[in-house]
Amino acid sequence: MGRIDFGATPKYYTLTQTGRDFLTELQQTWNELVGSTNQIIYKNGRDGEGWSGAGSAI
Repeated sequence: MGRIDFGATPKYYTLTQTGRDFLTELQQTWNELVGSTNQIIYKNGRDGEGWSGAGSAI
């Protein structure tokens, strides 16, 4: 019997150090955005009373 071919050989990728550094920077930026957004939404506590609704001026 011969070898059965199931398609292309799988490719494996890894992040370079530059890619890891960039990912860390993106994660920090994302966390800052989430923190700032939560402060706006929950400015009077986590009960949501701080939410001023759509279309209101900040």
